[in-house]
Amino acid sequence: MSARWLPGPRLLGWLLFASVVLMLSVLSPLFLGLAVLLDVLVLLWAAWDARELRQVVRCAVRRDTPPVWSLGVDNGVDLTLENPTRQDWEVEIFDAFPDTLMARPMSMGGRLPARGTLQGRYHVLPPARGDYQFGDVQVRFRRPYGLMIRLVRYRVPVVVRVYPNVQQIHQHQLLAANNHLALMGLHRRRQADVSQEFDSLREYHPDDDPRHIDWKASARHSDVMIRHYEAERSQVVMLLLDCGRLMGSRLGNLSKLDHAVNTCLMLTWLGGRSGDRVGLLAFDQEVVRYLPPGHGKQQASQVAQFLYRLEPQRRETDFRTAFLHLNAMWKRRSLVILFTDLVDPETAESLIRYVPLLVPKHKMLCVALSDYELDSVLAPVPASPAQMYEQAAARSIKTDRSAALAALKSRGVLSLDASPETLTPSVLNRYVELKRAGW
Repeated sequence: MSARWLPGPRLLGWLLFASVVLMLSVLSPLFLGLAVLLDVLVLLWAAWDARELRQVVRCAVRRDTPPVWSLGVDNGVDLTLENPTRQDWEVEIFDAFPDTLMARPMSMGGRLPARGTLQGRYHVLPPARGDYQFGDVQVRFRRPYGLMIRLVRYRVPVVVRVYPNVQQIHQHQLLAANNHLALMGLHRRRQADVSQEFDSLREYHPDDDPRHIDWKASARHSDVMIRHYEAERSQVVMLLLDCGRLMGSRLGNLSKLDHAVNTCLMLTWLGGRSGDRVGLLAFDQEVVRYLPPGHGKQQASQVAQFLYRLEPQRRETDFRTAFLHLNAMWKRRSLVILFTDLVDPETAESLIRYVPLLVPKHKMLCVALSDYELDSVLAPVPASPAQMYEQAAARSIKTDRSAALAALKSRGVLSLDASPETLTPSVLNRYVELKRAGW
């Protein structure tokens, strides 16, 4: 802890007023005496303030924040200032958060009551995953109507880790527990009972298939009961994450890779809840890391650690290396979900060329993160030659993307083109459909 003195705005105001009175002494000697008297009174008042403010070093500051933060959402930081003295204080609190974080508000203030506490909260929006070091908390103390300020610096360093959006998992767990699947963005669709087995009886919910109602069980329980069918368990989902240069472009506040990472985390949660095993492979020009398929809480923790430090690299993507590595490391038929970008024709051509390494053996879904901003470029009527060129370029990109998706479809690859807002629910819904169809 360190502390120093600062003149308050009231002190400066009184000294300025005394200076004006001193200048009026040219008119009358009485003003000179009044100016001296004001200076003496102000200095005595300031000395008394300084004496009282010495006890503020007994106050304490506590910063409370979860050690794990979520990317792309607001994370709360709580500051608590405790006052063991018998004096009320007017305070302003400034927290030294990292410059790269976006926080609001920048400072907090109020009256700290005698033998009481003052609490405040601000929110931080982390722009990227990684470790962030918080520094000191500075507090400005002054007495009500006081002239002096004491600035106290409290050393409360803390390191927070920004992970993919783990908050959405907790939210979806609550919704899933209450069977509010529609609020999750997941929709049940009637499908043929392919590879499905009877699992249990449970109460009927509005989104259930009425054909599965067990009328005999309903009569015994005096409630509508439904036969719950589960698709074949212990299937395998392999998530392939392209970490090449194209995934570094930003869609909104996050990069394309960040959006894909958040969706992968949710897929791991949903896959574990469905009884499937989930594995991951991250790559650019080479394989960055491989995580074998697994399930349970331990696998979810490993996936979070796996995704924690993934960053897009300024290198081209080598699909051939990634696909060969997956074939060498995993022999069992799986659902392969590839997150990539098809904005570059050469990258798309490379993907189309090497897709046959996987498709005969695995079921493959290619998730191409769409540049939704292109639609806003194409929407207005061009008002200048520059806008015409922009629209021509945007139309060319969309045409190339559509051609690449069509070529993948002709080779047996499913595709999904989603915006950042719809990416996670769209991928989860497609996963549920494929699982119920037995891949």
